[in-house]
Amino acid sequence: SLAAAGELFQNNAEDYFIYSRGWLNWNDVPSFVVGRRSYDNWLVDHAVHTEGVATIDCSNTVTAVHLTASDGIKAGHNKGVDNDHNINVV
Repeated sequence: SLAAAGELFQNNAEDYFIYSRGWLNWNDVPSFVVGRRSYDNWLVDHAVHTEGVATIDCSNTVTAVHLTASDGIKAGHNKGVDNDHNINVV
């Protein structure tokens, strides 16, 4: 099974975000390129530092499958025009 064969990629790469409507004004979110480094970390960090927002790590509960193309699991780190965009935004 996928759960038995899979492994945690790295503990700071988040793929799922479940949140309550209205907790975040999306107009205040930096102009990230989704799929590149750091946007996921920014969202979690913002939630952790926002009063009244609970964060839950469900890594040991949810079986998440991250499909990749031929460029592999670190495609968001590949050199490209927008590779460092998110790093520069924050």
